[in-house]
Amino acid sequence: MSHDERLSINDILKLAIQGYSYELKMLINLFQSRAGASIAPLFANYNAFLHERRSAILGNNLLELLSKDNLIDASVEPVRSNHLFTCVNLAASCEVFNGWSIPLSTVDISMSDEFLNMAITSAIKTQPTLGQNMAVRLNNADTIRVIQTLKILGLLTIAPEHYQLSTGSSIGIRDRVATHLTPHIAMNPLTSGAPIKLSTIQSHAYDIVLIDNDINMKDTYEHLNSQKNIHAINKDVYIGLDEVSEAIACNALKPRTLITAYRLEPRAYTDIPGYISSIGRVIDSQADFITTIGSGDTDQEFIDRKRVINDLYSELLNRGMKPIRIKMYSGDSPQEQRSNPTFGLNQYASYEILYCKLSKEQLQ
Repeated sequence: MSHDERLSINDILKLAIQGYSYELKMLINLFQSRAGASIAPLFANYNAFLHERRSAILGNNLLELLSKDNLIDASVEPVRSNHLFTCVNLAASCEVFNGWSIPLSTVDISMSDEFLNMAITSAIKTQPTLGQNMAVRLNNADTIRVIQTLKILGLLTIAPEHYQLSTGSSIGIRDRVATHLTPHIAMNPLTSGAPIKLSTIQSHAYDIVLIDNDINMKDTYEHLNSQKNIHAINKDVYIGLDEVSEAIACNALKPRTLITAYRLEPRAYTDIPGYISSIGRVIDSQADFITTIGSGDTDQEFIDRKRVINDLYSELLNRGMKPIRIKMYSGDSPQEQRSNPTFGLNQYASYEILYCKLSKEQLQ
């Protein structure tokens, strides 16, 4: 859910409740499905699931889901992609409902809003910033959908020793926190009547650089710079990348192994070839590149976001890379597309993922 100073605290809470209602209904539906019921217990050890069980459950070559244009369309559901996004949405639920115990054996869709309202009414008495906290969780959960989609496809392996860089990062919660969350579900058989317990396990990049030119971030970035292993640059993306390149050249920073640009802002990316060239100067011999787009506030802003991600895709192809796109919306016109994210509400949903394994040699 994007930051908007025009929204009151009450507005933020109302939007967050809408998001939680959506996510709770999805979670209930997942547990009522055969795929969800069989996969959820594996989240007791999620890393083992990724390394040992993923192929057995979802197939040995998930990348066969790709079309000839290196595209996966999440709005269509053959069996394997249905299982893939079952896993992804279970993972997201672990952050939305982090710390919750939910009696799914007794709470069904017809009772979900009543259950949610009771939980929120109880929590708001002691948490005056509840709406903001819920909004953060929804944004984090959307990032988990992005990251776990790439992990389950076998494209991405994020280790704590990664040296990360984020452009257009705002306060960087998606980058610093959500990117590195591991989902966890503790559950007894549903027939026992015991609630499931959802949570996430936090790890961190060894070192992260954040770049954003929003002048409202000045104080926040000064504070972030006081924290260990965080380098926050409150400047234009291209100027910031030049500074990172210079710091790497003089061994003040390590070359980056993970580049993120979540819900990109088109106005920050005025020179796509220049941006990719700048990225090529700051990465190690190889790096994972992840960018996503959100809805924007108008149909034209959504069109602008699609244009930028199209341009990034084309530029990476021109450099000899093999970018992969994951589309997460449906509809023909921009208005229909913006109104129909595949997962979540448009205030926090990612509409498309662009992933690429970058090679420094080919980018130079």
